[in-house]
Amino acid sequence: MDFIDFHSGFQRDVVGISAPKDEINELMNLFASLKDNGALYKAFVLANSPRCLIYRNTSIRVNDIYDLPVMNQSSKNMYTLTKIDNLIIRDINSTIQDSISNPNSAKAYKSISSKNLLIHLVNYSELFCYSLNSIYQKHENRFHAVDAGTLHNNNFLYVAFRYDDKPDFTFSEESEELPIASEEKLQELLTLDKGYAKFSRILKIYKKDYVCFIKPNQLRYWLDSVALRDADWVLDDLVKNGH
Repeated sequence: MDFIDFHSGFQRDVVGISAPKDEINELMNLFASLKDNGALYKAFVLANSPRCLIYRNTSIRVNDIYDLPVMNQSSKNMYTLTKIDNLIIRDINSTIQDSISNPNSAKAYKSISSKNLLIHLVNYSELFCYSLNSIYQKHENRFHAVDAGTLHNNNFLYVAFRYDDKPDFTFSEESEELPIASEEKLQELLTLDKGYAKFSRILKIYKKDYVCFIKPNQLRYWLDSVALRDADWVLDDLVKNGH
């Protein structure tokens, strides 16, 4: 993207936006907005464009540009992106875009290496608890991770949470609290094979003031944005059960 002040022609796939001389300031404001909020607008197009990521992977329509919610200086001051907003934007623009564009080689479909397990599980746990505790924390009682680790030679990962006032996170190779099924049973629970396609599931285990997630060891299940989605699912389950 660039701003030019001379006559020029473009190929059909390039979008050009022009303005008469008496509206040059508005055009410069538009350019500044697009440049300053590039990551936000990229995520908006990726999430809303019916063409992007399908045709040539990165191709968009001119209507995708026209549909952007352009912010001027006054609206920019009214709407400040939160930490959560920026995490979601980052996941969309990097991992999720790559997983759709390159399904055979995308990092999202690869296992998390042993040296990176701890940081991913801790980040996931912190965001999950942050989301739920914004609603449910009362004094020292809050959701917090109590166990996390690998199952069956790193093929599956789990994180367990409690709602109480006890100390925080510990990391272990095998859980003493989980009713660990065989690898074959876990694979059966977490995979639905329809013949023409395979669907992956996640396993949620609920007990009193306790919830545990068991998922395959693939990055896409342990993204920051997925931790927020999982917290929404648990919130929905809690509300349905009168909590």
